[in-house]
Amino acid sequence: MSFELAYWRARAQGRRYATYIARTPVADGSTLGNRVLATYERVLRMTNTPACLLESTTHTGEIGRFSYICLEGEDTFVLREQQDLTTLKELLKENSPESMQEGSPNEKLNIPFTGGGIGFFGHESICEIEPTVLRHTVDPHGIPDGCFVFFRNVIAFDHEEECVSFCANVRTDIPLDEARKQGEIATEKMFEFVFRSKRHKRDPE
Repeated sequence: MSFELAYWRARAQGRRYATYIARTPVADGSTLGNRVLATYERVLRMTNTPACLLESTTHTGEIGRFSYICLEGEDTFVLREQQDLTTLKELLKENSPESMQEGSPNEKLNIPFTGGGIGFFGHESICEIEPTVLRHTVDPHGIPDGCFVFFRNVIAFDHEEECVSFCANVRTDIPLDEARKQGEIATEKMFEFVFRSKRHKRDPE
């Protein structure tokens, strides 16, 4: 699915974002692990918006296929009462981007996560799901039942295919050409975080 198709499908489904993706192969895939940590350090140092690093491992303790750096966290939603679960469900659907599936007819983009909400459900959240479970009456720290941050952009390091994908979630309430341009600018910025250089322009088909 091209970016244009992802954009129109997202609009039809009432989603706020469509994902523009640019992919870059890495000549020496063995360096990807080092690039992940170096890139994350640069993101934390050079940006002033929420960011996070998501890693995965195999059952044998080896690094998993993907490492994700999520950046430009825009909105934060805190759960404190039962009705917040309904609101969160709507927000997760609305902010789940419609993503490109191919960069070109011969280049499939198999990226499981391209953006959306990341967060946690706390221990006490079970009280909002199962009415028979009573909430603890003492809460000295005021910890919420859950908290989610919605991230605008994602850098996906693929350790299996030895490449990096730059996923820019652009709004669908703007014209297609403007959305595509914003995607190009955002992916270029992410490229510079990883490789510390300009990327030769390489638009998805």
